[in-house]
Amino acid sequence: MKQIVGISASGNLKDAIKGIQNPQFLIICVAEKDKFERAVTELELSFPKVPSIGCVAQSYGQKKVLEKGIMITAFFDVQVKTNILTDVSTMPVKRIQELEKDMNAISGSGTNTVCIDFCSGNDEMVLTTISSVLSRKNIPI
Repeated sequence: MKQIVGISASGNLKDAIKGIQNPQFLIICVAEKDKFERAVTELELSFPKVPSIGCVAQSYGQKKVLEKGIMITAFFDVQVKTNILTDVSTMPVKRIQELEKDMNAISGSGTNTVCIDFCSGNDEMVLTTISSVLSRKNIPI
């Protein structure tokens, strides 16, 4: 696996993605909530069909905190599935079959799999749901 991190302190997505070509997966962190939707739209136009996840958050790296702007982490030489767990506050196991299907699609195992979770509430239920799927596949938590 290879990673490239692109940063734009001014929040210019085009600056943050300079040098990124043909990624298999992207993580976007936008420090300012009001700029998130536009940045995600631009990212999807720049890299159509590339799975991505993102959040509104400060970014940490290069010995400083990015309190404004955008940070993009691009991954290469990986297989990725992204999805959304919905209804976690009322029915956290509703999407377990989808999660298992996604894990099977990339041959997920305890030696080659990472689950990344950006959670905006009910963290315990989300982690319990993910944990139940991973434990059945013998993937360490």
